[in-house]
Amino acid sequence: MLWALYQVLLAIGFVALAPGHLVRMIRRGGWRVGFGERFARYDPNVQRELTASPGRVWMHAVSVGEMHVVLNVMAEWRRREPERRFVISTTTPTGRAVGTRRMAEGDSIVYSPLDFPLVIRHAMDTARPSALVLCESELWPNWIRAVSWAGRPVVVINGRLSDRSFPRYRRWARPMTRQVLPMLRLVCAQSEEDRRRFVELGMPPDRVQVVGSAKYDAAPPEFAAAEAIRRDLAAAGFPGDAVWLVGGSTWPGEETALVRTYLACRTREPRLRLALVPRHAERGTALAAQIGRMGVRLYRRSTAAGGGNDPHVALFDTTGELSAVYGLADIVFVGKSLTARGGQNPIEPALWGRPILCGPHMENFRAVVQDFRERDAIRVVADAAELTRAVDEWLADSSAREAAGWRALQVTREKAGAIRRTVDALQRIVAEPRAIVSEAPASPT
Repeated sequence: MLWALYQVLLAIGFVALAPGHLVRMIRRGGWRVGFGERFARYDPNVQRELTASPGRVWMHAVSVGEMHVVLNVMAEWRRREPERRFVISTTTPTGRAVGTRRMAEGDSIVYSPLDFPLVIRHAMDTARPSALVLCESELWPNWIRAVSWAGRPVVVINGRLSDRSFPRYRRWARPMTRQVLPMLRLVCAQSEEDRRRFVELGMPPDRVQVVGSAKYDAAPPEFAAAEAIRRDLAAAGFPGDAVWLVGGSTWPGEETALVRTYLACRTREPRLRLALVPRHAERGTALAAQIGRMGVRLYRRSTAAGGGNDPHVALFDTTGELSAVYGLADIVFVGKSLTARGGQNPIEPALWGRPILCGPHMENFRAVVQDFRERDAIRVVADAAELTRAVDEWLADSSAREAAGWRALQVTREKAGAIRRTVDALQRIVAEPRAIVSEAPASPT
């Protein structure tokens, strides 16, 4: 009865939400590429790739952040087992773009199948993976049930249950999680709190292992890419000795707050310039108009428009340049934390040794922010006014901001190792003859 109810609710939710998702896909562009893969309908070339090498491990990463984790796990696993091959799935075009750039020869990348039984069955029958690895909190009941019923292990890596999602699971979905979670062979959790939450929702305690956040094992900074951006900005008219305030993965409202902070602080530091990297590049046109109305001169990266006469703000409405832009920074603000909830990844600027500011809403990186706060390696601001005060203070004291950046870098070095521990577990589990599943899972229909 519970599984039948889930299928009904899934269908209703799909019908209700599909139009909005389709509109967003169209706005972001490139939505036709691989669209059928979401229904496990593959073009002939992809079909041949998937069927030619059965037994590959299927790795799922919902978007860009999770994709970096998955790719790093794959790289470490392949370093140990050079013959190991993978199928990668993702939900977003940006995740697919990152995966396509970094995946190795012999791997395949597709959009993840929708969690309908027939779609899942066709995708799994086509690829016949030896295991399914889900990143963070991607708990799709039909997908997990189908793979576990086939006797293949399902593992969650970098597992977390956010402050927002956990109460919802506990209140509305615990009967389902108590059936689904025992089908997992292992959860590699980010923190003890995440471990406790998975167990409370029904995961057997002996199958949850705390390995830390895999995001601490991010790829090293791309110094050449940052230097190339610096040259481009110099050619666009920015001063070579600019002091850069960088807003990374910003959301609506945060760009306005950062421009106002820039305008307020440039009297103290005339060399101050602002670089904005919005989370969604398709907002570029609207942002450029909005920023222009605030009376600042703008350079727009996607079109190379503006610049010339001492521009003030560089708008990076592009994909895949965030890490390199952090390399420019003297001060970093991490977005989706001031006017939106959830937060973005503070580890990326920390790898550059940059001083980091964020708003109060970093729920998706709760454990990471706690690590940073314990070492005084991040500064959390309550609102836009406090953001301006913090930037002004760091501009007045370069030694203080450099020390904060150094502490942030040290945290990343001390906390690294989750990728190694994760691959240790994956190798052991995939080598087992059969997955451990719940005693009597219902057969997929």
